Amino acid sequence: MKKSLIALAVLAASGAAMAQSSVTLYGRADVNYTWDNYGTPGFKQNSGGLGGSRIGFRGVEDLGNGLKAGFVVETGYNVDSTSTATSLGNRQSFLSLSGGFGELRFGRQYTLNDVFAGTYGGAHGTVWSNAGTVISSNGTRNSNAATYISPNFSGFKVTAQAATKEEYTDAVGGGSRAPYALGLDYANGPVGIGFTASKNGVAGDDAIYQIGGSYNFGPVALIAAYEYDKNKDDEAAYTAGVKVPLGATTIRATYGVVDQASAASGRSGSQSLFLGQKVKVAGLGADYKLSKRSTVYAGYAYVKGETGSAATDGKKTLNQVIVGFDHWF
Repeated sequence: MKKSLIALAVLAASGAAMAQSSVTLYGRADVNYTWDNYGTPGFKQNSGGLGGSRIGFRGVEDLGNGLKAGFVVETGYNVDSTSTATSLGNRQSFLSLSGGFGELRFGRQYTLNDVFAGTYGGAHGTVWSNAGTVISSNGTRNSNAATYISPNFSGFKVTAQAATKEEYTDAVGGGSRAPYALGLDYANGPVGIGFTASKNGVAGDDAIYQIGGSYNFGPVALIAAYEYDKNKDDEAAYTAGVKVPLGATTIRATYGVVDQASAASGRSGSQSLFLGQKVKVAGLGADYKLSKRSTVYAGYAYVKGETGSAATDGKKTLNQVIVGFDHWF
């Protein structure tokens, strides 16, 4: 009888300890068909339209006294083929410690520029790259990074990030450099305002400044952003967009201009085919939620370079139509 009681006590204690921690498997699968008039023109199947396909693990452990330890390991893959994007944890891989002081993260993480671009860079954010934002993501992710996220003070939040010199080489001189950035955000009700300043990223040794805002009127939400990039002869980029929710459907429209397109700044898709040129981007699309986790979408993207490119057979104007299916699990 005593042994049974002891065993039950051990099991109860073990169950209590296990209840304090959890690990979640999650992922995203996004497949689409596109037609375009550049590169190898025609009809193609692709992975990642609304967002990159991925599979990940995240966990959290309650340490007591308001402290929590956590981790994220997230890897990209391609739905339309058997290949993975790169190695394990290529999208995100970090440890975290959070409490009343805010949150600290250590490892491979999104740049603050990428978070800003996804929030304020137009109605399509950083997704569907042909119609995506002209605002720089500055490499999208930093490896070997440490990030501090402050608590929310009545809508205000401060984020700071710095990475070691291991991954980057100066654009001029060949020496190593350590990227760092500061972000300020305010979100309260229908209003959102963001500011980001970064230096020594993939885009170059000099600073990038970004400011943006959004306002949700209810039947329509407006988003706009401006960027000043000292890495490109003090050139600028600006974008504006609108989201119109109609029940389960959301209509999105985006327009953007960048004075000097640069692949190093983190832009992708057909924008990167017009390096060093002034580029105009427009996108019109709609997505329909089949459920909380499943969405079908369609859209049209227009990209215009200033002088054309050999990579586009001299074309100045590129067109793309996309239809896809996105599912979270």
